Amino acid sequence: MAAYTTPHSLDPRRHALTAFRCRSAAIEAWLQRHAVNSHQGNFPHVTVTTPHGSDEVVAFYALCAAAIEHTAAPEALTRGGGQHPIPAILLAQLGVHTQHEGRGLGRHMVLDAIRRSSAISTHLGARALMVHCESRAARDFYLSVLPSFVPLPGEPMTLVLSMKAIKATGL
Repeated sequence: MAAYTTPHSLDPRRHALTAFRCRSAAIEAWLQRHAVNSHQGNFPHVTVTTPHGSDEVVAFYALCAAAIEHTAAPEALTRGGGQHPIPAILLAQLGVHTQHEGRGLGRHMVLDAIRRSSAISTHLGARALMVHCESRAARDFYLSVLPSFVPLPGEPMTLVLSMKAIKATGL
């Protein structure tokens, strides 16, 4: 991604968010109205990328801690954990500016989120990365990035990726 900065933490004093446009009105609105407060309040932590030489955010994602109910989790995640909720990291938001689509930014940001989640899990104890897909197209996108994502039983729009599966990919 030579034309873009390495994904890094949102800096509300520096990064421009108001011109961000994406295919999802909900994601666009979240970035413009809630990302700064979420980031500063230790709700979802926001990671952004910009074109080199610009502070205009063209792609972002947000991560936060989460849990998967034991009864709702795939069997592979429940082994050895008793009947307790399964600790996870939630990929809460992901967006790419419409003018920067088709350049691999979405895939790049997902892979960065996966790598960071794997690194965080060694300190936090999370067993999986989870994402709630807004649409079938979003679900298909995540599965195209990493086919190891699996749907939660009975919730086909919620995908999980075990830390064990992440480590097996070499990410």
